[in-house]
Amino acid sequence: LIAMLTSDNPLDDAAFIAVSILASILLYGVGIIVALSPLGEYILRTKLGCKEIKEQDILNRILPIFNEVHAAARRVNPSIAEDIKLFMNDDEDVNAFATGRKTVCFNRGLLQLTDAEIKGVFAHEFGHIANHDTDFTLVVNVANWIVSAYFMIAWVVIMIYKYVIKGVSWIVAFASDSIGGAIASLLGGVVVDAMITISIKLLSSLWTFIGNMLVKASSRGNEYLADKFAKDSGFGQGLLAFFNRYASANQKLSLKEKIASLSDTHPPMTKRIDALLK
Repeated sequence: LIAMLTSDNPLDDAAFIAVSILASILLYGVGIIVALSPLGEYILRTKLGCKEIKEQDILNRILPIFNEVHAAARRVNPSIAEDIKLFMNDDEDVNAFATGRKTVCFNRGLLQLTDAEIKGVFAHEFGHIANHDTDFTLVVNVANWIVSAYFMIAWVVIMIYKYVIKGVSWIVAFASDSIGGAIASLLGGVVVDAMITISIKLLSSLWTFIGNMLVKASSRGNEYLADKFAKDSGFGQGLLAFFNRYASANQKLSLKEKIASLSDTHPPMTKRIDALLK
């Protein structure tokens, strides 16, 4: 691969693209394995700012709530892990989410809710774990991150190596009075490298876009199923209270904010309320 990159032959550059695509597919397979491991959960948890809860007053309030919902969720679906851990980030938005199979994280803003509402929200997140929705999200996020990091590092290393070789060739050409040809060769290589870089960036962006669209396509249906799980676990009323609070807040959104909400991965709150009542 290094040998073909030191050539100015366009066929060699085409071969590089083919090898890169094959490498990305193989690497993505490795990324999926990592994503579904404890390391994958740790990576995404860190990326999302989720940390262990250190404040004792928050622990005293939130842990009994979490443990109660966890026990109820396992009665509905015993496949839910016993050792799921609770984390918190400093986001003031009222929200919580699950990642992988053993992580539930809530925003600090969730503490604004009543205990019953928090139970409903946690039960919904256990529904995502029970339905394995979190595995899919973990794969898309972590595996894409691994592939992107690989390409960035590999591209930098290869380009440095390639231009060190070109630099030596340029010095030799200068010493032998063929500076014009060396400059033309160098400029041609820069153009080709730029085209390859842009192509790889576009492919990477397209891959990420497709992954995000797949998440959005499946997410809305998953939300209804997670809502049903919360109800089956005995916390439907708390979740309904949270939905009603959220729906009231949404009525105050500007037109621009309401239009932006159309691309959300969650269904409209009014539809979720209707589904939960049925």
